[in-house]
Amino acid sequence: MILRPSKDAFAEYIQIIKEGNFEGGSGWDGKYGGFFGAQQFQGVVPYFYDGFHPGTGVELNRCYYNTMADSPRNRKDRCMDATEKCEDCRETSPEDIFSGHFTICQKPWTCNAHGSNSKFSQLCRNLHGRWFQMRKDLEDSWVKSYGDAYIPVDRNGAYVKTHFLGFCKTDGKQGYLNIVVPS
Repeated sequence: MILRPSKDAFAEYIQIIKEGNFEGGSGWDGKYGGFFGAQQFQGVVPYFYDGFHPGTGVELNRCYYNTMADSPRNRKDRCMDATEKCEDCRETSPEDIFSGHFTICQKPWTCNAHGSNSKFSQLCRNLHGRWFQMRKDLEDSWVKSYGDAYIPVDRNGAYVKTHFLGFCKTDGKQGYLNIVVPS
């Protein structure tokens, strides 16, 4: 997620965080939270826009922006977005997704191949595949920029090579071949 607020808005964010009006279990100001990540970005942004600047925020479709491959319904079979007929983000065409959130799919560097053919697994595989392609493109650009001064990690990981592009030796975090950042 990329955010570039004005300098004034950024200063206000800093002041909000320094003030620390976060209550465990109920969130910022006792209302913006109660969920995973509420103490961080996922809670403070709604607190900022809803609590301090109502009517100025824009909610984007979660199937296209910051998608998580999660179920659209809660345990009581109600739509998570409080609509009558909720959209199942797991059915969104991967080409239409602008950004993904790896909490539920897990981080790409866990080398999780998501073996089943469920809608969840298919979307997670696609999001991870795009991440590994971006990593490869980044390292390739460093090779062009730095020449012999940059030696990337050997892409010899054999674990689902078509998906992980040689960056995973085995399933799990221990199988991940760490990125080498140019010095």
